[in-house]
Amino acid sequence: MESSKNDFERGFLVECIWKFLIFSEIAKSLYENIKTKGLYAINTDENKFLEYIDSHKNLFLSDFSTRLEEQLRALKVNNITEIESGNNNDFRLTKQLQT
Repeated sequence: MESSKNDFERGFLVECIWKFLIFSEIAKSLYENIKTKGLYAINTDENKFLEYIDSHKNLFLSDFSTRLEEQLRALKVNNITEIESGNNNDFRLTKQLQT
């Protein structure tokens, strides 16, 4: 976060990370609730949801702090310092695609 070029970038990064963490926590909770149902009670949409989460376990089913660390590491790996501070739309699009 310290290497981002301006307050907009820092604020947007924090917002994106928190949105991801909140949405992934909600998805994890829904997944666990659906898994407690009997197989006969799971509808098609729920089954598709379970399959999706199962295929992305490391993204959704790890604990909260691990997901936070992963997102921060992803920012570091993607070299946040190379983002042009003058092109906010491209910056937003790039970060939204990663989350």
